[in-house]
Amino acid sequence: MKILFALFMCCIMIGCDASDDQAAANFNKGDKFFQLKEYEIAEYYYGKISSTSPLYDKAQEKIQQIDDSLRAQIPQKAEGPKGDVSQIDLLDYTTTPDNSGREPSHRISLRNNSPARLESVLLEFTYYDGAGNVIETLTKETDTPMYPQTQDVFKNIQPGELKAPFVSCSIRIISATFSD
Repeated sequence: MKILFALFMCCIMIGCDASDDQAAANFNKGDKFFQLKEYEIAEYYYGKISSTSPLYDKAQEKIQQIDDSLRAQIPQKAEGPKGDVSQIDLLDYTTTPDNSGREPSHRISLRNNSPARLESVLLEFTYYDGAGNVIETLTKETDTPMYPQTQDVFKNIQPGELKAPFVSCSIRIISATFSD
């Protein structure tokens, strides 16, 4: 019985070491892509780190830095009369693949912080394979009628068919149209 318990404990420790090694490898890959300013790929690797890993908090800090960097890259001038793209927050999104993994459907949650009515947004969808390589980037203009200072959820956004199946996706707002 003691031998079985000892073997069980060894298996657990080896599993933890492998998990820690995997987290370290993902963190290092994330850092490599972060330095190359390939933020979406870096975020993919940081996101693979388990919340039980000692590197989890550092990975979350890096993801926040990436989000801040990407937000700074968003064009500051919108197409409409009032407000700008920085006045729109992409609060959350989910991506659902179809059976083939090539025709995704998205659900996004937006907040319009501007003093103008938000009519539409141009979204950029970047899709990645299991190794974190970019498969394809698609754009889609989506009607988002939102009054000032409100938030809403938009469902079934389908940018098109992909060349290959994807594993993950990132989304950013490219431009927006406002009205009075």
